[in-house]
Amino acid sequence: MKHTLEHLGRLVTCDTRNPPRDPTGIAALYDYVRGVLGPCGYEVVEDRDLGEGCRWLLLERGTAHGRPLVNIHVDTVPLDQGWTSNPFALAIADASSQVGRPFDATALALTPPAARAVGLGACDTKGALACYLRAAETSRGPGALLLTSDEEAGQSTCVRTFSREHPVESLDVMVAEPTGCKAVCVHRGIGTCRGIFRGSGGHASLPHALADSANHQAVQWAHRALDLAASRPELRFNLGVVQGGLKSNMVASSCEVRFGIRPPFGVDSAFVIDELLALVPDRDRVEWVVGYVASPLPPPGRRSDDAEHLVASLGLPLGDPVDFFTEAALFAEAGARAFVFGPGDIAQAHLAGEWVAVAQLAEATAVYHRLLSAEPPGGTP
Repeated sequence: MKHTLEHLGRLVTCDTRNPPRDPTGIAALYDYVRGVLGPCGYEVVEDRDLGEGCRWLLLERGTAHGRPLVNIHVDTVPLDQGWTSNPFALAIADASSQVGRPFDATALALTPPAARAVGLGACDTKGALACYLRAAETSRGPGALLLTSDEEAGQSTCVRTFSREHPVESLDVMVAEPTGCKAVCVHRGIGTCRGIFRGSGGHASLPHALADSANHQAVQWAHRALDLAASRPELRFNLGVVQGGLKSNMVASSCEVRFGIRPPFGVDSAFVIDELLALVPDRDRVEWVVGYVASPLPPPGRRSDDAEHLVASLGLPLGDPVDFFTEAALFAEAGARAFVFGPGDIAQAHLAGEWVAVAQLAEATAVYHRLLSAEPPGGTP
């Protein structure tokens, strides 16, 4: 595990938070990956900068026919306020703590399999990239790696553009996300929306305050939306932002709400958003802007059978459906056979003290090594 953890330590030092989209950290990470994979026989096929921090890097070794394209997003979420250690310096903690010692040669010598590697992105998904880098160093077979930098922003410009410009319908795609080193072929869709409620400002003592407050309108809509969500909990509705007004003695003239949904397989995200928007008391007093909307995996009209057959042919353990969304659904929408695989657990991601088990890193490294071995996966010629 020494070299995998060394790679992870270097990747964690690159600040790739999204937002904000600072291209400096992305550039540093891509430079490091090129420096590792170049001597292993990988060549840069594309280094595409779409602007605003959206940049992909495609590298290949040999002809990767019969092997999945591995897609790993390198951006992380912003910092949770609960961090007590440097999130950009990998630390090693024991199995019962998220506070560890700095990662160095001493830590390497004392790292048991039950230990945790702590750092921003260690679980989601720089740990997977560290595993792939180490597997590439110890193998000689063909492989293809696509790095993208805008998954966490909820936009997916890289994957959407890549899928439009490349014949992905002929590809098998393995998308890295924390799935406990199991292959996942079914997950939820996603939808986000922003609304601005407009009221009539004035003194709170005026008779119109009750009806004309933007805050009151937003709360009335939210009450109806929560009632709908309570009757259909499978939609996974979340009211993320409610922000309006200035003072208790002023009628709020504006109130912003932001919400998200994660419907299960078979439920269209756009249809659910339309249902929620229709609950507003007065449509003339709100402006809705639909944000990120994407289908579940598999997308409507498709079954998971093809992806499950692919997983079986690769000799990977099949995992249960997960509740989070991944960009595997976007590849599948474009016609690819896509599934999700990576070290860690989603409960370990996006939190202060984000971590991934060292044992999971070892397991994922072994899987990537097998996929990148000289013989095609499954032993077929």
